[in-house]
Amino acid sequence: MCYTREPSRFGSSKYRCTKCQEQVKVILDKKNNKESIKKTLVVKKKVNRLTVASATAKTVKKTPIVKQGRGAVKLLLREAFKRHLLQKSTKFGRFDLKEKHVNNMIQAQYKLCSILKVPLRLFTKTNFKLSLDRINDSITYTKPNTRITCLEVNTRSKWRFPDPAVLIENFLFGSKLTNGKLDTLFHSHAIGEAIKFVLHSAKCNTRNKAVGRRLFGKYEINYNFMVLLYFFQGGRSWYTRAILGVPPREQSIRDHPSSLSPERLDVLTSYTLENTVLIDSRTQSTNNRAAYKNPEDFTFGDGNWSKLKFYFMIYCQECFQAKPNRIHPKYYEDWLKDNEELQIKVAKEELERLEFVRFARSLLNRIDQKEITLEQAVLMVKRNRYH
Repeated sequence: MCYTREPSRFGSSKYRCTKCQEQVKVILDKKNNKESIKKTLVVKKKVNRLTVASATAKTVKKTPIVKQGRGAVKLLLREAFKRHLLQKSTKFGRFDLKEKHVNNMIQAQYKLCSILKVPLRLFTKTNFKLSLDRINDSITYTKPNTRITCLEVNTRSKWRFPDPAVLIENFLFGSKLTNGKLDTLFHSHAIGEAIKFVLHSAKCNTRNKAVGRRLFGKYEINYNFMVLLYFFQGGRSWYTRAILGVPPREQSIRDHPSSLSPERLDVLTSYTLENTVLIDSRTQSTNNRAAYKNPEDFTFGDGNWSKLKFYFMIYCQECFQAKPNRIHPKYYEDWLKDNEELQIKVAKEELERLEFVRFARSLLNRIDQKEITLEQAVLMVKRNRYH
């Protein structure tokens, strides 16, 4: 059973639990003069993460986005104002966002993300949830500096409007990098130094996130494994296939979108070899499910990226560019139900990655025993790489 008193768990004015869609009772808390949710018995079901998105389509109603959660925009503005107060001394400008202005922006964008063109949701824990993104992080939430995006796009590395088209072209038509080209990029993009930097950051972040919450598994990644992983992935991001690393002429740019970043596929598990891939920092979501009160609840997804989400973005971009009339895209969960073959393809790629991890473990053991060098291990990975 589970009990809840969180108003954010309810997606409409009828107070239906977004987890089980059962209607619950609302009582008035006279002491605090606020509405609170009466303890309600709910059957807790274990949900498989691989099938959760398909199950979500059966429970989430396709109501207009403004009606999906009455007061959701107010809650979003309230959270933005709290961040404004916390960062007031370091940000320029005056907070001037209003509910009417935000609603007008949502309607003007046809309820789509301004960057990815995916349909937006208003629920608390959903895929492609509506988010207020500051165009310039040094300025607070002002009308000219705020855009409506999904949570997946609201990252430290800022997305630009041409980015989806460039990524899609590279994803669909980008050729496989030769071993010689990979060696050149490894040195010109300073991949070795970048790996050392992100390893230090990953260790600090893991230590901070583990405070008060136990992460499963041990911290296993090291420099040798990350180098092997870079060559296994063919120098490309696991999600978008974008070339990893910052070009020499752009290395002064802070939080570069193409900079290398380690990603934990399961946010509740530490940086184990099986749980770690390399991605571009533009897809390193700031959403952290490990901070949720019930992080094991995958019922409505989260703001983290995946390969399937990138394929969905391609579909939405095609709908937006359709001529003579634009096509309003399906919701992510409905799209998944119609693309089972694509899910099988992604699952096969995941099996290939796990096969590489087993191979990499044996290579790392041989390196530790000084039977081979890192350079020799890299040559073995190049001969067997899949990407």
